[in-house]
Formats: sequence, structure tokens, C-alpha cells
Amino acid sequence: MLVESRFLPADQRGVSAGEGAGGGEIEFVGRGAGDPAWEALALETLGATVKFHSDSDMSARGAAILAAIMAGVSPGEAVAGLGDGTRTAAPSPAELARGRHLLARYRQASKTALDWLGWQREIS
Repeated sequence: MLVESRFLPADQRGVSAGEGAGGGEIEFVGRGAGDPAWEALALETLGATVKFHSDSDMSARGAAILAAIMAGVSPGEAVAGLGDGTRTAAPSPAELARGRHLLARYRQASKTALDWLGWQREIS
């Protein structure tokens, strides 16, 4: 089906594992999907192949597909008539390296902040 959500467990998220989403494809929809800055950010942090949908209002398109199916149109016809254009991109080795570097910095900053918070609780 064209419209699909993916909520991965923390151990399978590219941003956590730094190695992509288990070899699968991540679908990116919404207004940011056409923005080059968001595309670069997605490729660096997710570390996986990303499918960018061209429709900025994918939820409305999904509702229209469901309405067509409820009106008796076959799912295949509804998707063919109302589907959107997509493009797929995979992160380059440089993007993967930058993503891993930034993730390591984030984890260090997070650990430092949590350690500080624990120390604050101990002294209060």
C-alpha cells in the first residue's frame, strides 16, 4: 500500500543504531520532504534509504484513497489514480560518517546532562 507508517523500536531506529533501519526503507512525508536541508538531515541521521514523497499533504491523499475504496473503487485503482510521485535517496559514506559523529556528540552531551541532573538530585 502507498501510505504506510513505520514506528521502529529504539534498537532498530537509524538514529539510535547509526546503521540504518534494519536494511529497510524509511518513508518521509510532509512539507519537509521537499526541502534539501531536511533531506540532508534525514540521510545523515537515519543512515538508511529514504523514500521522499512529493505530496506535502499526504494525510489528505490517504483519506481520498480510503474514500474512493469505500465508494467501491478497488484499492489498486484508488492508489493508481491518487498516488503521488516519490524519489528515493540513500546516504553517502560521508553522510553516514557525519551522522555517526553527530550522534556520538549528542550521546556524550546527553550523558553529561543526565549525570549532572543525578548529581543535582543527590545534593538536594
